[in-house]
Amino acid sequence: MTYALENESEAERLRLQESIEVYSLDHEFSDFATFPYGKMLDAGCGEGAVSRFFSQADSSLSIEGIDFSDIRIKQAKNYSQDFKNINFTAGYLEKLNFDNNSFDFIVSRYVYEHLNDPFSVSKELHRVIKPGGTIRICDFDNILSGFHTCNEEFNQTLKSIENKIGVDLNIGRKIPTLLGRAGFNVTHIRVSAHYFFGEELEKEAANYKRRFEQMMPLLSSALGDERSARKFVSDYVNFLTHKDSVYFMNKFVVDAVK
Repeated sequence: MTYALENESEAERLRLQESIEVYSLDHEFSDFATFPYGKMLDAGCGEGAVSRFFSQADSSLSIEGIDFSDIRIKQAKNYSQDFKNINFTAGYLEKLNFDNNSFDFIVSRYVYEHLNDPFSVSKELHRVIKPGGTIRICDFDNILSGFHTCNEEFNQTLKSIENKIGVDLNIGRKIPTLLGRAGFNVTHIRVSAHYFFGEELEKEAANYKRRFEQMMPLLSSALGDERSARKFVSDYVNFLTHKDSVYFMNKFVVDAVK
């Protein structure tokens, strides 16, 4: 797994991101009561927001949060000191240190877009979930590129870096197939279009500024030098918020059972 935004300040950005409606945990898990109770795996837990959300919903759950980033695990533990039913450990989703049939349900949120081999991860998640257990994967299509501008040079620049930044910008539509190939039975797919405007668009523009600043070494490599990268970021934010631009993403929430 690679994570283009790996940085000490990423946890702060993630917490600010939660204030934008499209990234609402309530929207993705409002049907919490339909999940099996027991032991949960937060696969790619980041700074622990999903684990804390489920812990607050039901303190009797036993929750394991795992992430490859030592930085993020340290932050998750720091933010979650009052949640006694959560255990955070560093590890790789490609090779989980859990026995077969360990979990009643698994949640993985905004993780698949960063995976080098999402099929291998899907098979590993299938291995550790119990028969009859539920998995929910949440991710997007049109990440970064869900708008068009009147500037054809910028449009081509954006297109040219899509395959160079270590993120699958259209992973959402692939998730059902990945889970099915791994042995899951896909039971429900919810796709929702999210159009950003007004205050939400301003928040998302600020969110992208933070993302890009953390990605600056990667963007500089993709575009040739830091000067070109910073021009791209400035242009991106300006075009994103232009009165004639329309920015949207499609969110996929996919449920499957073993």
